[in-house]
Amino acid sequence: MVIDLLTDPATFFERRAEDGGLAIPAVVALATAVVGIVDGLLFQGALQSAFPGGGPGAGAALGTFLTLGTTLVRTAAVWLGVTGALLLLARRFGGEGGEFRTLLALTGWCLLPMLAYGLLGVAVVAVAMGGVPAPSAPDEIGRFVSGVTGNGFVVVARRLAFAFVLWQGFLWTFAVREAFDLDLAAALRTAVAPVAAVLLWTAYVQFASLPGFVLRSQLLRPLLSGGGPV
Repeated sequence: MVIDLLTDPATFFERRAEDGGLAIPAVVALATAVVGIVDGLLFQGALQSAFPGGGPGAGAALGTFLTLGTTLVRTAAVWLGVTGALLLLARRFGGEGGEFRTLLALTGWCLLPMLAYGLLGVAVVAVAMGGVPAPSAPDEIGRFVSGVTGNGFVVVARRLAFAFVLWQGFLWTFAVREAFDLDLAAALRTAVAPVAAVLLWTAYVQFASLPGFVLRSQLLRPLLSGGGPV
């Protein structure tokens, strides 16, 4: 099944459309959301040694729970929003038939590139942290963050985000084509605007903000809001 997704997406989505099930796409979405905060949890764990008593304890656990909930809601909202946008654009470019539920199932499968990218992010963050001594005091957090974010693996992985977005857009093209019986050119035009929007957001995250795993770290949030060393 995964091989078909990589080598023959047209056949892959044809089979998934016939199945029409939402269960596995929903699991893919859930896994994408969960993996999306793992690198932040790794980062948070590495910072425990910088705080007396190992950090805020229950407060951090609550923050992690809230972050997971927020990530789940955001993932679901993006999934539904992209599906709705693709449906409207497909109608605009001559798409016929098709149902929102069918397209929702197909776009759920299109989250697989983001799941793969999330796993890559966890791996490179773990490698980068292994090469930087953990901070032993709050004033060493800046040095630790710089060491991790400046690691070559992390830098390359961040730039690869654009390739994974394009891969996802490539899959959206075939999903819309199958769901609305479009020709390939019309399906491509349908996917262009959502892909462009995601690329612009990715560029913002890449060049105008800290890496996602820093922003998701519950222990760093008080420092970020209070003008700390980060």
